Amino acid sequence: MTKKSVFRKAELNKYSDQTEERKVSWLELYFDLFFVVVLYYLVHELAYDLSLYNLFQYTLMFLSSLWLWMSYTYYKEVFQNHGLEIRIFTFFYMIPIASLAVFSSDFMDNNLTYYILSYAIARLMLSAAWIHWWCHNQEFRHVWNRMTKWFIISILFLILALFDIWDSAKYLFLLALLVDYIHPVFSIHKQSELGLNLSRLPERFGLFLIIVIWEIVRWVINSLSSASQINLEYISISVLLFALSYALWSIYFDYLPKKLVTKNLKKTFIWIYLHILIIYCLTIIGWVILEFDIATLVTSNPTLSIFLTLATSVFMILMWIIGKIVDGRKIDIVQKKRSSVKIYTWIAILIFWIIVSNLSLIVLLSWIVLLLLAQIIYVIHLWKHNPDF
Repeated sequence: MTKKSVFRKAELNKYSDQTEERKVSWLELYFDLFFVVVLYYLVHELAYDLSLYNLFQYTLMFLSSLWLWMSYTYYKEVFQNHGLEIRIFTFFYMIPIASLAVFSSDFMDNNLTYYILSYAIARLMLSAAWIHWWCHNQEFRHVWNRMTKWFIISILFLILALFDIWDSAKYLFLLALLVDYIHPVFSIHKQSELGLNLSRLPERFGLFLIIVIWEIVRWVINSLSSASQINLEYISISVLLFALSYALWSIYFDYLPKKLVTKNLKKTFIWIYLHILIIYCLTIIGWVILEFDIATLVTSNPTLSIFLTLATSVFMILMWIIGKIVDGRKIDIVQKKRSSVKIYTWIAILIFWIIVSNLSLIVLLSWIVLLLLAQIIYVIHLWKHNPDF
């Protein structure tokens, strides 16, 4: 009997080498659940102080944490590895990520250095994993060679931020994040030459989005559980908020393909980066829900109205864009109709908010839910007459 080695050599995941359909592993699901808990704590920090400065603080924390998830996810897509080493790496990789949630409290004032240090450690660990496979896979070397200089620039910004050079740690940290987000774009051409099979990404992002939307449902329950008594108003608000979370789920998965059938890596990267904004919008909606209570919903709250309107509208715009780049096929008449409905929906949300911005939040929420549910009903109508769409 041949014994399997617990440590296995990773191989590039190519279209040409694909013999069976790949599924999301239990390890990846566990990592996603773990990561959404981190996002939960970040959003809670935003809820403590309603201000643009706090939104900037949250955006820094969101971008840094999400980048670590996206980098790990992309790394797992590029290399096929089911050996023990990936389990060991994932365990230790989760430790600095957990630290991000721990140090998110009082982020700007007292814990910024520790937060940046946690991010830098996770960043170095992932880079070490890439270098490890650089040593064992000649095909990937020319891609990593393109990425090395950007990695060095990012680390330099992080070092300057740790020592708070020029008393601008948060801005240096932001520059490091921008370098991390931008640098993969400069290696697209080299990565395209590898013939990578990234068709499983919709499943990875879809499962992650389900967990994020599930957190929104949990935020709804947490927000409404503080009500002093249960009455018709309480029940109505509960139904509206649950309908909002359901509508967001339905609209997203209406445009989620089973696989990314395109081999155009530029389109794939656009698809990935659009999801940064989609997840950001969902967390902002979750934050608005955290701020909801019976009193604020029946009164006018301009700040919450602005964030709810913009987050929902941008979400709809992003879904419209994704509907056009989701695969390499031509868009048929049914897809065009669905895209048009996306546009009409976000325009209607914006116009309604501009006209009646002084009305209560519950009126605005009702209008948004009505528009989203109307779109779902329209999609069902299209599906009934076009089963293949």
